[in-house]
Amino acid sequence: MNEKADNLDYYSQPLVMFIDWLVDMGGKDITAHDLMIKALGKLNETAFDELVRVSGKAEALAAVKPYRKQTMQYPIVGIRNQMKLESNGVDTLLLIYLMAATFGIDPENMKGEIKEKGGVGTLQDCIFKDGSPEHCMSISHFCSEFLTEFVNPEYEALWTQHQSNGDPFCRVVFKMKTDPISVLDDMGSTLGTLPKFELDKHQIQGQSIFSLAYMLNNDTSAFIDLHGSPKTIETLGANAYRVGQEIGKELVGVGGSIKPNARSLSELIGPLERTFRQRATIDINSDDEVSSEIMDCNLQRNCPYEECRQLESLFKGIVNAINPDYEFFYDRMKSKGDENCHWVIRRKHQPSKVEGIEPESTKDPARALALRFGKGEISHEEFENSIAALRKHGAIK
Repeated sequence: MNEKADNLDYYSQPLVMFIDWLVDMGGKDITAHDLMIKALGKLNETAFDELVRVSGKAEALAAVKPYRKQTMQYPIVGIRNQMKLESNGVDTLLLIYLMAATFGIDPENMKGEIKEKGGVGTLQDCIFKDGSPEHCMSISHFCSEFLTEFVNPEYEALWTQHQSNGDPFCRVVFKMKTDPISVLDDMGSTLGTLPKFELDKHQIQGQSIFSLAYMLNNDTSAFIDLHGSPKTIETLGANAYRVGQEIGKELVGVGGSIKPNARSLSELIGPLERTFRQRATIDINSDDEVSSEIMDCNLQRNCPYEECRQLESLFKGIVNAINPDYEFFYDRMKSKGDENCHWVIRRKHQPSKVEGIEPESTKDPARALALRFGKGEISHEEFENSIAALRKHGAIK
């Protein structure tokens, strides 16, 4: 059996194909975009936390700051052009910030008020509300700072409350730098309220995927600057694998005792990958082996190889948690110089039907360990201990 299908047809449905965990889940359907947004949100939080752990708070914040500034320019320019905003006053600052924040906050949980002494935005239930205060600062403080710098440097953005600090909501104040306001909780009477943004779910999902991928790019690039590529792949790859394991275990908990095969697993991983607007084909070699070639993807043009490796580790963790008899891996990546990207989901310990593919699980043990170390699945200490154990038992010389 060797079926070939364009993924636009093969992945045209939500993720309902191998387990019935679409049903209800608190009244909200789980789609590929919802799941990918959750995964990227967790990757963002934990990747930044790893950067802080390895580098310290001050160095981590300093390293990521210029990348946040670069990323913030995209929504500023895009929103101004799309909404034809000509003003550079507090109303424009507040509107752009709240619109940009829809990547992680439901518009229903935002409020923008124009006051006598400036503008006030209140935001609730951000995707990062349970994250570290430092991560929150690296996004909210840096992005609002760059917004005023870019649109009107006569203004400043001051944060008075954060959910990550235990406050009931987040609150930002935009005011003129020269205005001596001592009590930021009293900005005077309300002159007007910004209307609610009328965005459908697909618009919000697209904004979320784009923004979260670019912010993960920020954290990854900062990690590379401070510690180099090998350490970045090792540390953030292991972190992404843990996140994937957590998500996979949650899906198993919802789906019950079902053990999906490669075909069914591809019906999960394929749509997740397609959230990056990929143009790809799928090869169903058998129920035990499925592969995909990706000719075009947003990440191929804009993200470093080290970020793609994190996403690979994420998917490896998901697949392993759902059915440890199967493995997921990329044998080609455009971000490392290959012509296209290509991944495989297959049962372990079996020869591949794809030309040139050798299953990771049947390779020389030392080489397999080296690959796992390079992909961030095991630490340097675990690698050295495993090599020593293999030598002790005569498995390698």
